[in-house]
Amino acid sequence: MTDTQFNKDLYAKAIFPMQLFDGIFFRNGTVIREIDSAADFGLLMAQLVNQIESPQDINQRKLSLDTRLEKELVLLTHLIDTSKTLYFGIQHNLANSRQERAYQQCLYSERKAHKKEIQSIPYHVLAFLYYTLMHGQSTLGHYDTAERSYVSALRELRNQGISSPRVLLLGFSSIYSLENLAAMLHLVGFKQSNILAIDKMAHPLNAGKSYYGNKLFNSTITYIQQDILADQLEDRIAETQFDLIATHLFFTHFPDAQKKLVWKKISQLLSPNGIFADEEIFVNGRINRQAYNDYFRTLTNDYKPDATDPSTLLNISDYLYQFGSAGPFNPYYSISYVSYDAQKEAGLRIQMPFLSTRNIWAAGGGVVTADMHAIHARK
Repeated sequence: MTDTQFNKDLYAKAIFPMQLFDGIFFRNGTVIREIDSAADFGLLMAQLVNQIESPQDINQRKLSLDTRLEKELVLLTHLIDTSKTLYFGIQHNLANSRQERAYQQCLYSERKAHKKEIQSIPYHVLAFLYYTLMHGQSTLGHYDTAERSYVSALRELRNQGISSPRVLLLGFSSIYSLENLAAMLHLVGFKQSNILAIDKMAHPLNAGKSYYGNKLFNSTITYIQQDILADQLEDRIAETQFDLIATHLFFTHFPDAQKKLVWKKISQLLSPNGIFADEEIFVNGRINRQAYNDYFRTLTNDYKPDATDPSTLLNISDYLYQFGSAGPFNPYYSISYVSYDAQKEAGLRIQMPFLSTRNIWAAGGGVVTADMHAIHARK
């Protein structure tokens, strides 16, 4: 068997028989049709990179996911077993092809800041660079934890007989979260869904509109700039009861005194059989923010488009440090605090299965162990 010819049956074995997405296996062959051979896969990747990297002028760069090739790669990253070599080839190529795009956005924003057109590089611009260097990991619905966090919630909605779920995406630090949510809805089998994406900052909403427009896979997307703790919610939010409210690390952005207020808003917006799905990190100890911020610089090594240019790598290192320094980081101390806020303050039933463990820089230069848990809450 040559490099340009391989057995389709062997290729298919690299794919889940869909333990993750409810028995769906390349529905109607729509995803696999472009990659019948290794040569076709190489051509697919070359086409994607060419589409993403031209034109070179940042002012004319089209940040959109309107090409069939890139959409198919997004779906493939959700379909292929993460232990398989093919998964890393597709997922890393997709992320790497976006790194140049994210870096150029940072440069463009920095120029605008120098001209005093904006105050500083927006947090969400820095976040997009960070998540491309992380190859999309640690976002809402990322492939390694999606089954326990979000896919199970979507399956439950299908089992309730819901055919067109009303979904609230509650804040999103990068477009990956919106992309993953739409892909999961599609792959779980919803023919139609309605996503209302909200954030209190304009930039992620504008990025979502530019990148996806108002339709992605089978989801219609509406964008609203809104602070969830505002006294008055926009009517399209306040007057809707949502079947699913999805977010990721959302509570780390709020001081402890405000967390219970967020839970009360979530309870108000959930439908009677609705589900709140989230992933949160729990840190029982004081974080050394200087060491924590410095850690982000190490991700510079994962930048691939121009990895030999010292000025590029220095810029990226600085952007990553800015990202680590920019946002608040106020995680819950333990799951008992979540239980109290969700159950006692908001009247919700809650489950919190363990996902993984991470190390975070602690006071004194050591590390503390931080547990990640999925959160499912219902009325």
